[in-house]
Amino acid sequence: MALTPESTCRDRILSADPELTRTDRKIVGVLLSDYPFSCLRTLKEMAAASATSTATVLRLIAKLGYDGYPSFQRGIRNEIQGQFQSPLSRFGRAAQPAGSGQGSCLGRATDLWTEALRETAEVVSPVEFEQVAQKLSDPKRAVFLIGGRYSRSLADLFDYGLASLRPRVTACEGTARNFLRTLDVLKGRDVVVLFDFQRYQPEFARFAGEVRAAGATLIVMTDTSRSPSAQHADHVLAVPTESPSPFISSVTSLACLEALISRVAEVLGEAGKDRLAQVDARLSGGAA
Repeated sequence: MALTPESTCRDRILSADPELTRTDRKIVGVLLSDYPFSCLRTLKEMAAASATSTATVLRLIAKLGYDGYPSFQRGIRNEIQGQFQSPLSRFGRAAQPAGSGQGSCLGRATDLWTEALRETAEVVSPVEFEQVAQKLSDPKRAVFLIGGRYSRSLADLFDYGLASLRPRVTACEGTARNFLRTLDVLKGRDVVVLFDFQRYQPEFARFAGEVRAAGATLIVMTDTSRSPSAQHADHVLAVPTESPSPFISSVTSLACLEALISRVAEVLGEAGKDRLAQVDARLSGGAA
């Protein structure tokens, strides 16, 4: 993972993971226990909560690329502030690609999205992507796609492609009633794909914990600041969402989902082709 000054603490932990000691992992467990709010503990509180020393905590903080504990906590506060930004707070402060400032709005936006797509290819682990694709390709696993206020449209679009290639795919909006219905029928080998982007919905994190407790596979698609739901996930697809408008962009999310559909089609092969023919026949009014 290529780290930047904007990389989250969680990104830094994932990047440093192969080099972390057993003692480091005790501190990481505390940092991720209620991320990012768990990171707001004082240095002494962090050492006590992880049963280590303040010197050990500071060594880990340095491994994660921070200049010191104050720098670490400034980064965490910036993450929290970013998580709760509304479209209104971003109005007039739209993201711009490096070196932009001239040309049409569409041209500037296209430059920004091009950069974001390149970044997506860097920050989404190919191993993680392949593991997700393999699980979504398994017809023995029921798949539940759940979106929020902003992301319901992503769940619906993904459902269109995935359900055309394999059976037992259900998409719904993340409401208390739909959470209950999903948990009622969820089995241990099933897969839940949760879409949660800024501003994150607290009920999604609670539901994610219940999915994990049920033993099902949880995949969370989110932005690079990462939804609190991600702490419960087996797999996380975190994509950049910088936008030229007051609203976060779905360009990279859609690109990632379309790539998943492409990979699922490859994995399923003839079975996916037969399913697609059956769906086409039914939609056109022909015989199945």
